Amino acid sequence: MREKIFFALTTILVASLGATILSTEALSYDPKFDQRRRELEARHRQKVAEFERKFNQGFNSTGSTSHSQSYSSKKPPQRSPFDPRVAPDPKLCVMKFVQVAKSATSMEQIYPYLSDSLASKMRKYEASGADPDYSRKKLIEYRKLAASVIKVDKTSWKRLKDVPPSASVYVTRRVNKKVNGHLFKDRGCDFRMVGQNNYWKFDAYGDSLWLHD
Repeated sequence: MREKIFFALTTILVASLGATILSTEALSYDPKFDQRRRELEARHRQKVAEFERKFNQGFNSTGSTSHSQSYSSKKPPQRSPFDPRVAPDPKLCVMKFVQVAKSATSMEQIYPYLSDSLASKMRKYEASGADPDYSRKKLIEYRKLAASVIKVDKTSWKRLKDVPPSASVYVTRRVNKKVNGHLFKDRGCDFRMVGQNNYWKFDAYGDSLWLHD
């Protein structure tokens, strides 16, 4: 797609140069015509080079220019490739996520381990400025969640044919929750992991009703 866009826009520049040269050919009796043509060709090469530089800069940026923002907003969502035969075991990915989140000092360290949709949603909200303290609050939330995990138990495979595929990893969390005056130390919890880029990424979690001493 990138090449098609660049080719189409470059074609416009070339056509514009052709029209300029053709109009100049009518004055071919002028001894300065060759010099004029060389100047036009040099100017054209300069414009193409400048255009290519700006195009690549805008295409590769994360939204620093209005052009890249408008183009990105119109692009269809990209489906990240995933092969469960190549990806690590979901349990190992959960353990890595927990390890990173426990000691993270910023959300930028955690984002790579979140599903693409979750990370994108959080980044957009953070960039909106609606809550200046949003990033710090989410960092505390994820650090607390990771710190509460004391055991990664088993994987229940789910919807592997979906895009993206997902798996549920059962973990045990330390909650120290009182119910009717009785203290329950631990609670079961499901981590929903989404398969993207040949890796299982954290997407959501839900506590079960199961509590035990």
